[in-house]
Amino acid sequence: MNPGNHKAKTPLWVVVFLLWSAGLLAAPAHPPPLVPAGEPMADPERIIAGIDHRSSVYAIASDPEGRWLASGAVDGTVRLWDPATGDLVRSLEGQGGWVSSLAFGPDGRWLASGSEDGRVRLWDPTTGDLLHTLEGHQDEVTSLDFGPAGRWLASGADDGTVRLWDPATGALVCTLEGQGGLVLSLDFGPEGRWLASGSADGTVRLWDPATGALVRSLEGHGGWVRSLAFGPEGRRLAAGSSDGTVRLWDPATGDLVHTLAGHRSWVLGLAFSPDGRWLAAGGDGGTVRLWDPATGDLVRSLEGHGGSVRGLAFGPEGRWLASGSEDGRVRLWDPATGDPV
Repeated sequence: MNPGNHKAKTPLWVVVFLLWSAGLLAAPAHPPPLVPAGEPMADPERIIAGIDHRSSVYAIASDPEGRWLASGAVDGTVRLWDPATGDLVRSLEGQGGWVSSLAFGPDGRWLASGSEDGRVRLWDPTTGDLLHTLEGHQDEVTSLDFGPAGRWLASGADDGTVRLWDPATGALVCTLEGQGGLVLSLDFGPEGRWLASGSADGTVRLWDPATGALVRSLEGHGGWVRSLAFGPEGRRLAAGSSDGTVRLWDPATGDLVHTLAGHRSWVLGLAFSPDGRWLAAGGDGGTVRLWDPATGDLVRSLEGHGGSVRGLAFGPEGRWLASGSEDGRVRLWDPATGDPV
């Protein structure tokens, strides 16, 4: 918007969101934020628990030991919180646009952030120092994940590529192409045997990260694959889509095990508990659903967010579940009871 034009008008994001909601506009790769950066939060008295980011939260990550909970938002900041107290530890700035993806390294030494400007930034979460800026993507970095032992950092972007980096040096290892459209989600299997990528063509692709070879493609979603999560032992792979379903696959065979229905539309975030007991799914409507991945049954629904849930992360031993939303809040839940922490 031209800063010299003071004439009141409806913001573009409102027009786009209303047209999309009415079915008059094709679904975008990333649903528009309900609370754009710089605009006030609505109904603050409705917030019963959580951490206030004051801007739509697009990404959530927990370090392996549960010392920090990281959140990335439309305002272009990454914030590190103490999940035990809810206190802000530090803010990491200089992202070059909204922060759309976050990932901690397996030993907590690194925090990676991906943003609108197509760059991946590697931080030292203990000091807040910027270690590396990884350049090469030509569009927004939508997804990040570290391989086991921190050997690789994978990044997926709207340019339709997945890049594997050496996080110790910041060097590019290889580029995986042939994704079939925008790359919207990534996840490594527990032992690094597979790297899963989800794209706009509704397909999940399994790659061998050591060779860059495509192992198999998993098809069946009727919309874009926006979220992925391997179970802790690698026997199940969950995929969430804009078709409102979560599909559970056996990655070794490519067989579909369960289809979990119940979300109104986009499933934007997925996370398995460390023991594999629960699968958390969040998306449009602000509800987080906990599923039993063994049976496909819904365990409980967690209500309270005032906007789409984009990010989920379990703490150590599954003691808590963090959810980040477009309402600007990060909420901590007890998954065993569904109560706010």
